[in-house]
Amino acid sequence: MAFTVFLIDLFLTSLTVSNYYLTNMKISQDSEFVEFLLEWIPLLTPFASDALTLTHPILLLYFSKTVRRKCIESNCCLRGFSDHRLFADSQAVVVSQPMKSMVAKTSTIRLT
Repeated sequence: MAFTVFLIDLFLTSLTVSNYYLTNMKISQDSEFVEFLLEWIPLLTPFASDALTLTHPILLLYFSKTVRRKCIESNCCLRGFSDHRLFADSQAVVVSQPMKSMVAKTSTIRLT
């Protein structure tokens, strides 16, 4: 998750620094490439900013099965996707054979 956020933040920083450098430094703005960059950088900056804002909740949904399950339970529109592999039910607990025997011996341990 941190690496994804780092890449988006690096992209936004590079856009900001290059925009500052191209507009405030004394360089040849007659070049077609500089004109192309000066045209596209202001267009890409809001998208990079929005991506940085939306990355955290999207990555949280992607990496946390518990959060996805809670979203399905609380949102009626998502209930149709409950069989989808991304939203698969995570309530089933897989217990290994040694754990089963330990649970059988100890009556105070409860698996939910």
